[in-house]
Amino acid sequence: LGIWWSDGRTEHFFKQDALSGLTHQRLGGGAIMYRHERPRLLCFVMMQEKDHFTGAAEAVYEGWGRNCTLMLYFSNSAKPISGLNVSDVGIGDRDQTDYLSGKAHRVWGSLYMKYFANRTSNFDFVMKADLDTYMLMDNLFEYIVEFPANQTAYIGRRFMWDGYTEDNPVTFVAGASVIVNTKTMRLMGASIAQHKNDANHPCSLKAWEKRGHGDDVAMADCLREEGVIAADTRDSLGRERFMVFGPTVMGDPSHSEHWYPKRAFNAKFGPGCCSDKAICFHYVSSQRIRESTLVFNEDDEVWRWADDSTK
Repeated sequence: LGIWWSDGRTEHFFKQDALSGLTHQRLGGGAIMYRHERPRLLCFVMMQEKDHFTGAAEAVYEGWGRNCTLMLYFSNSAKPISGLNVSDVGIGDRDQTDYLSGKAHRVWGSLYMKYFANRTSNFDFVMKADLDTYMLMDNLFEYIVEFPANQTAYIGRRFMWDGYTEDNPVTFVAGASVIVNTKTMRLMGASIAQHKNDANHPCSLKAWEKRGHGDDVAMADCLREEGVIAADTRDSLGRERFMVFGPTVMGDPSHSEHWYPKRAFNAKFGPGCCSDKAICFHYVSSQRIRESTLVFNEDDEVWRWADDSTK
């Protein structure tokens, strides 16, 4: 069932998905836009056995994870965490920071085989985040529906990588929050499955393992091989939506990081750093993730915790 009309400039078609209740809008030129309040979002975080006892996984679910259609946790341990969906990646004692990329390769590959290898999927987007990632989910959902479903989408905080030029946009999305749509997930997942044992291919296990703890760069290498590059996720004023530091750091104009100006498209701290529609902050405590609310201060254009009385 659907309704079609033309406003003289654009052809519109709305179709109700009988299975999901989601609405899609078909625009002129064949682009399909999701127009619904809650896209079907598969979320996951990777963790180590030591994290099973800190409460961090529970904090993620209680804070923002409950807004995901499905929230998954991947660990090197099968030890259960009450009420959470935890899977053992099967890498045993190799689960150290330097093996993060190899672990990520296995996780993305398993997600593809379980949820996306078939023609139909129950999800529109997949998001990888960290245990110390703070997500503003309403802003996330509002933003990601802007990406056409029949085009690739690789979303998050975009940074320049070695060799970047305007003609050679070598970029990656930082691992605090990495989002791909179904089309991109299938491209990457199929390539991971096909080239898993081809050591010379960027989507192989060996190529990812060589990146050590740089799983976000390994993922970008793989996607670039498939013709997918990171989206520019800044707002119309050039402010970033995805942050790789916490709100207190981002709001401090005196803060500096030696690597940041070399990699960032917007290297500001303080006013002008962060969109009023920010989606992600990083290095946030479990207590904050579970209990705290961020608010945007219009006067000085920074984000603060609602319970923070400092100015």
